[in-house]
Amino acid sequence: PLPESHGGRVIVIFGDAMSKKFHSRLTSTLLNDNNKPIDMLLCVPPSWVEVEGSHRQSLVAKKYRDWNLEVWDAVDQEDRGEYPTSFEQYRIVQYDSCRGLEGWIVVNIALDEFFEHKIRTAEFSDADKSDIFFDEQVSALEYAKRWIMIPLTRAIDTLVIHVADPTSYVGECLKELHEEYPEALEFHEF
Repeated sequence: PLPESHGGRVIVIFGDAMSKKFHSRLTSTLLNDNNKPIDMLLCVPPSWVEVEGSHRQSLVAKKYRDWNLEVWDAVDQEDRGEYPTSFEQYRIVQYDSCRGLEGWIVVNIALDEFFEHKIRTAEFSDADKSDIFFDEQVSALEYAKRWIMIPLTRAIDTLVIHVADPTSYVGECLKELHEEYPEALEFHEF
């Protein structure tokens, strides 16, 4: 611990991840800390991506555009091939593409859905499967736990975790953490 450095914030959101009131507050916080929209990173699971022909768009980008905000929606191959071109663009990526990126504020949308996706899609080598103690369900859970550590470590100052289903594994874990460390996690419902 470094006493001279202030700690960041962890905010857990249940309910509507796309509340305009909530996103306006995030942007205000970002700007008050002398940052720009480009300093926010929003991560989405595959279930939050619409596909029309060869074009892909995140539901977050769609909503931000409805609010007349600029986005760099890297869930689309074309956008991902380019860098953001303006400080006014909010950066949006799928969880699988967030490794190596960071943001002053990072918003993990529907983290519980991504966690469940990783459990369903976990792959194991033949060597893993041949282990006498191999248990596919336990191994898939451990695989998903390791995977969500990537988006959980992208924030510089503020980490926002949206949970779509409060009764999910991730939702229940966050509730337990909040009970044990109420000063460490802020809970909000929108």
